[in-house]
Amino acid sequence: MKKKLRIKIPERFPGEILFLTGFLIGTILPNLIWKNHWKQETTTVFYLLSAFAGKNISEKKYFFEILRLRGSWFLVCALCGFSIFGVPLAVFTILGMGMKAGAVLSMSILQFGFVGGAAGGALLFPQGILYLVGAMYLLEKVYALSLNCWRGKGIFFQGVSHYGLRVLSSGILFLAGIFLETYVNPWIVEKVVKLLNFF
Repeated sequence: MKKKLRIKIPERFPGEILFLTGFLIGTILPNLIWKNHWKQETTTVFYLLSAFAGKNISEKKYFFEILRLRGSWFLVCALCGFSIFGVPLAVFTILGMGMKAGAVLSMSILQFGFVGGAAGGALLFPQGILYLVGAMYLLEKVYALSLNCWRGKGIFFQGVSHYGLRVLSSGILFLAGIFLETYVNPWIVEKVVKLLNFF
């Protein structure tokens, strides 16, 4: 008699573990392939583009571009809570956020030395904190609601109303992060780059 293969899904969303795992991967990976694949010029261009994003376009256009990028992914995450796709999406989103943060800091240090970590941190600050808190807060509920779909349980009105409040609260955090990324982060990055005399 053949046994059915069952995938065991954790009851609680392991967001912290996923983020730290992604961060570790993002930190180690650039170190492993730096000499073979990533040229110094490529990383320099990456930092110049990141540090001075929005300099050639108006702040209004820059804001709506970030809103389109961050907002569209936020909506996808929120809608996937009502399907079986919410569980893998939540896992890979937090894992990806950790990898991005780790890679940015690691590449900064590889390019500019340990003081380059300050420039890497500046690229993520302060909006990165709000994005992470908002994503953890939202995806915890996305994961839980989607888990019910995996188990074939129904979605009740009370659960949907709580979910709506969670989406609204995390949406406010994301919107605040978008404002910070548009109007505060470029100023911080510019000051840090000038202070450390990278270019």
